[in-house]
Amino acid sequence: METNGSRLAELEADNQRLRRLLDQKGAPSELRHRLRNALAMLRVIVRQSAETNRDIADYVAHLEDRIDSLARAQNAIDTHGEIDLHTLLAEELLFYNALEGERLLLRGPRLELQPRA
Repeated sequence: METNGSRLAELEADNQRLRRLLDQKGAPSELRHRLRNALAMLRVIVRQSAETNRDIADYVAHLEDRIDSLARAQNAIDTHGEIDLHTLLAEELLFYNALEGERLLLRGPRLELQPRA
């Protein structure tokens, strides 16, 4: 059975291979920049997810959930350009069947997230 440590080492090796490919000439600088940012975010998600005491199946499910959430947020930004943080949070919570107004209240100042954020 594979341990979290060995899986993290494997993911780190994959990350290094991707970085080497991105550093090669021919990849547009904006693409390299965006992919580096995505890889950095994934690295943080993987490491934070690994800090919990879970068996490998729970770890994988938790990690997939976090990556899916990130993908939904990125898709919303790509689709709408900028997006209101309230809308982004409400849509994410709706994915988990948590409806605002029932047992959930989102409050705070209006904050527009730009695609680069």
